[in-house]
Amino acid sequence: MNTTQEIKQKQDVTEERPTKICFVCTGNTCRSPMAMAVLNHLGQGKYIAESAGIMADKGAPINEKAYQALANAAIIPTEQNAYDKHFARQLNMGIMESCDKIVAVGAGHAMMIMQSFPLCASKVTSFEKSITDPFGQSQEVYDKCLSEITECVKNMFAL
Repeated sequence: MNTTQEIKQKQDVTEERPTKICFVCTGNTCRSPMAMAVLNHLGQGKYIAESAGIMADKGAPINEKAYQALANAAIIPTEQNAYDKHFARQLNMGIMESCDKIVAVGAGHAMMIMQSFPLCASKVTSFEKSITDPFGQSQEVYDKCLSEITECVKNMFAL
C-alpha cells in the first residue's frame, strides 16, 4: 500500500519530467524539425521535442534553408537542441507510444496520423493553422514559415 508520502514523491517525479512532444510533417526535413528546434529553444527544459514525418525519406538531413532560417532567428544548435544533427525518420508506433503529445503541422496531417495510429489518437493535435510546406522555395519563404511555426509553438505551449 502506498503511503501519502510515496504518492507525493511519485507526483513530484512526474511533474519534474519534461513533457515529450513529437512534431510531425510530411518529409521531416523542414517544418517539423524547425518546430522541434523552436520548442527545444523556448521551452526552458519543460519539454523535450523531437520530430518525424508521415512520408519521410529516412536519413535525409534537415533542409539547408530550414537550417538557415533557424540560424537567422538566432536559434543556435546546442547539445540539448542538436537540430544540426537531425536526420529524417518515419513516424511509427514506437514514437507514438513514447511521446506525451503528437503535434501535426496541420489538421490534414493530424487526421492521417489518427487514421494510421487509432490507439494513440488521443495524443494527436495540430497547430491552430496549417503551416504551408516551404520545400523548394526561397529563403524568404522559409523564414516566414519559421515565423508562423514560432507563433504556433508559443501559442500552443503558452511560451
